[in-house]
Amino acid sequence: MRTLKRLIISATLLVVAALSVSVSAGGWAVATLDTMPTFVTGQETTVGFTLRQHGNTLLGGVRPSQITFHNTESGQRLTFPAPDDGPHGHYAARFTLPQAGIWEWSISNFGEHPMPSLTVTGATPAASAASTAGSAIPRPLAYPGMVILTALAVLGFALGYRWRGQPSASLHSRGLSEQRGAA
Repeated sequence: MRTLKRLIISATLLVVAALSVSVSAGGWAVATLDTMPTFVTGQETTVGFTLRQHGNTLLGGVRPSQITFHNTESGQRLTFPAPDDGPHGHYAARFTLPQAGIWEWSISNFGEHPMPSLTVTGATPAASAASTAGSAIPRPLAYPGMVILTALAVLGFALGYRWRGQPSASLHSRGLSEQRGAA
């Protein structure tokens, strides 16, 4: 019984630790792209996005707001401002990527928001949004997942509290058999 109790408490602590890591990974704001633009070397491109505090409330007036590109082949790093643009919480950056290659990029507001890698060529528009290992969990899955993890943590603590201080069945049975043998 003690082993089960320890197992439940350990599992609960693990779930709480996993929940705290996933919560801290999201930061205080979520950046959502309007659309994935096509990138062509030497052509001006506009990237529009919306910032939401805690994933819900539109967040306007954030300074500095910028987009950073890093060419993985040449090492070139470019940073472009992304000022307020239009409705509250909407930002846009206008820029030109000067060379072809694979570009990693991120939006900087309340931390870094990594975006999918891009392959930019000079001849034709290349909109290859290669998936990255660090991509965010989709919102329709994130919230229910956090609710389930929280419920499991509360259940684990409740069961651990309930079993605290109760002797195991084997000790209770041994005490009864000793009392019967003494009588």
